[in-house]
Amino acid sequence: MSAVISCHKFKFTVPGDLTHAELEKVCIDLFGYSFCRFERLYQGRDCYQTIHVLSDTGGELVTVYRDGWMRNRGTTCIAVTGRGMELINPDLHTMCQYIVASKGNLCAVDMAFDDFDNCLDWDTLVLLSLADNFKTRVRTKFNRSGSSKTNPFPTVTVQPRRILYGSEKSANCFVIYDRQFVEGVEYPWLRGELRITHREDCRAICHALAAGDDVGPLFAGLLRSRLEFLAAGPCRKDHRLVEPWWNEFLQGVAATGLKRIRNDSPHYEFVPSVVARVRRAFKTAFDTGDNDILAALFGVVEECRTAYQSGLTF
Repeated sequence: MSAVISCHKFKFTVPGDLTHAELEKVCIDLFGYSFCRFERLYQGRDCYQTIHVLSDTGGELVTVYRDGWMRNRGTTCIAVTGRGMELINPDLHTMCQYIVASKGNLCAVDMAFDDFDNCLDWDTLVLLSLADNFKTRVRTKFNRSGSSKTNPFPTVTVQPRRILYGSEKSANCFVIYDRQFVEGVEYPWLRGELRITHREDCRAICHALAAGDDVGPLFAGLLRSRLEFLAAGPCRKDHRLVEPWWNEFLQGVAATGLKRIRNDSPHYEFVPSVVARVRRAFKTAFDTGDNDILAALFGVVEECRTAYQSGLTF
């Protein structure tokens, strides 16, 4: 038997400040609830001034963010919590089709891998994730950018009944934990969570699901491409077989690559190239005291401001 894969969190933005009538249609189509059922909160969040929530006694299920400012100006954001995914069970394909049709962006998606059949052994996971074995028994891409000569391995955090591969501050990470110990559920089982916020990965996932790709194989293959536990042996690490229990846990699927998708969103975003230009110009001007470079720096800032106000992407 293999892991049961389900969505644990889903957050996306669409361009434009959606009206009440537009949100009414979106909420009914995606969640089966009228927007009139959402309660307005009078405290902003995440650079949005107006917040509407659909909740029950256990907390928020769906949150709608409106009237964005600064980086979120001209967008509407919708977030579904883990509890909302369990109770409402919205269709991922339908939501992604709406995002693509609206030229929006998937911002974050968390996928849960529930090990109800005990494919994974906690003590084995801990043993392989500790420094003595990690170098030879684990192959991972999580947080590789943090590697260096003094810290040659990606970040792995082993806590009581919780192991984190990567960093919670990085774009993507994977965490395995005991739900009974961490969340107090009635029955003990291990859950893995693949947490994805990387912009390019989110866009590729959104388009794949909008095109009808199966949820389980897509995310199982995606996780396998980023984390594998290897069998012991004398041969080189890249020639070793994957542990049978990890292969069983991931439904026996092969590693999945993501096709990069061009961003067609009309919403302006600060791209790294522009930030790098400003940083280089400022450093040079500071080092040399050259007024011409300072003038060029302010020209770049004005270019960014103009593009932001006009809603352009560059």
